[in-house]
Amino acid sequence: MYTRNDSSLTLARVAAFIILLTVVALLAAGCEDALSARLHRAQRLIPPGTPREEAVAILGRDSWYHQECRYSAGSVTDLFFYGSRRWDEATILIVGSTFRDGQFRVTGIGTFADAAPWQATFANCVQRDRFED
Repeated sequence: MYTRNDSSLTLARVAAFIILLTVVALLAAGCEDALSARLHRAQRLIPPGTPREEAVAILGRDSWYHQECRYSAGSVTDLFFYGSRRWDEATILIVGSTFRDGQFRVTGIGTFADAAPWQATFANCVQRDRFED
């Protein structure tokens, strides 16, 4: 037979379990949300047309690794790494720039939510030894 105290205890356990599930869900989503927030902040601070050097200075303040990738004479792709230093867990912002009006200017900023696409796309540019295994 349930008493009032048993009901209160059961209700408290259910509430604690719901709170625990909510915290776990928020932590799991936090990585992607942090990356989205970083991307939106970068896009707000560095609109298209910003000189590349300015973008590198802004994003380089918070990143632990910056890599310039030149694939053609008229364009540069800059990679900025954040978060984990592990190869399979690092997050990335990608800044594209083209030569215009006598200097390289940002054309766009993007990212990959998963490591596999950037690892494949930039395998010939990224210095693998900068990462932990």
